[in-house]
Amino acid sequence: MKHGRALLIGIGLLVGACPPDRGEGEGEGEGEGEGEGEGEGEGEGEGEGEGDDGPLVDIDADDTGIQHLRVDGVDLFAGVGGYYVIGSCTGADDPNNNVTSQGSDGQTLASPGSCPGAPFSLQVTGTNPFHVSISIGPLPVAYRSLSVPLDPVKVFFEQFAFDGDGYQVGCGTSYSARTGSGARFDTIPLPCTIPGVGGVGVARVQPVPPWGEITGPVATMRRTFLGGSGAELAFINHPGTNNIELGFNGDFATTLPQGATLTLEEELLVTGPGTQWAERTEWAFEMESGAMGHEIGRADADGWSADTNLDATGMLAYGPYAPDLPAGDYEARFRLLVDNRDADSLAVVRLDVSDFDAGGAVLASRDVRRTDFSAAASYQDFLVPFASPGVGHRLELRVRWLDRAYVRADRVLVVRVP
Repeated sequence: MKHGRALLIGIGLLVGACPPDRGEGEGEGEGEGEGEGEGEGEGEGEGEGEGDDGPLVDIDADDTGIQHLRVDGVDLFAGVGGYYVIGSCTGADDPNNNVTSQGSDGQTLASPGSCPGAPFSLQVTGTNPFHVSISIGPLPVAYRSLSVPLDPVKVFFEQFAFDGDGYQVGCGTSYSARTGSGARFDTIPLPCTIPGVGGVGVARVQPVPPWGEITGPVATMRRTFLGGSGAELAFINHPGTNNIELGFNGDFATTLPQGATLTLEEELLVTGPGTQWAERTEWAFEMESGAMGHEIGRADADGWSADTNLDATGMLAYGPYAPDLPAGDYEARFRLLVDNRDADSLAVVRLDVSDFDAGGAVLASRDVRRTDFSAAASYQDFLVPFASPGVGHRLELRVRWLDRAYVRADRVLVVRVP
């Protein structure tokens, strides 16, 4: 499948960005989180910068890329790719045959398969803006794709923008034109599928604009292109990241020839998110969306359901590991329906909010009984008040199904309480 440069990442390097495996359920739903926290930075170099009114920004970087980028202590690259070089001889989604600066010796792109790695150099200097200088080549063979992604945690970035007035959306060799200088990532259609990962779509700008940026509730990251061999800028709607990626060839039907040398000079500037994020009061997560994980059940009409004839007790939904809720009081409003409210008065689900970064500590929970529903086969909101410990704590909103009734979950809405 043709995917445009960035989608090479999805099946290999970014698989770890999806919700962590939950493992087995813990009886009544008090299960501990399975994560071990963020790994140690692999880079030896560090940079730090702070504007007069801006956030404190620091990075871990070396001659293979940027492994960690923290804004006021929150790692925007935790569990995802970061900033690096990736390429392919065939364009196939095959992590065993990609070439990449990640895990390399800083001189030749790492090559786990038959595609030989090219010589390269990558230098990161300065303190917000960070200056990056890259040279790749001479290429030992023709490459079908070669790019420099910047992959942050998906929930931190919701919009993209660039200096221009038009772009294309699609995947593979099929794209359609749109007007404008940016949009929300969730407006990018998902025409391609990475097996075991999910749907993926691209918004691309050709030729490379002077700058492109992604923004969200924690920060804005802008890439300003100063020179080099870039052919297109892509913004990728991927299950594990909303990324921004510089590609060295803008048409998958073409190749970068053997012997070619590609270069890139750019600045990476990180600033605050702006008032539109500080003033935000609601976050909505659809149960059937890629933001939520499931141990049991299936997509069903406008939600996700479990049936006593088909499923065993387990997590009907969990996620989205949202790390962007400022400290304060909130309500999680779970929208559910049940098939029958009169058969008994037993609990049919347990709802809870847990802090994945505090070992799965449950912040609040409640049982919902069959008789708590005012009517059968009709959606009703059930509230779970909780206090967020602050930005950087990945929160799980969970629906544990107790195998006592057909239940369908539509969404969970998180609302800031004044």
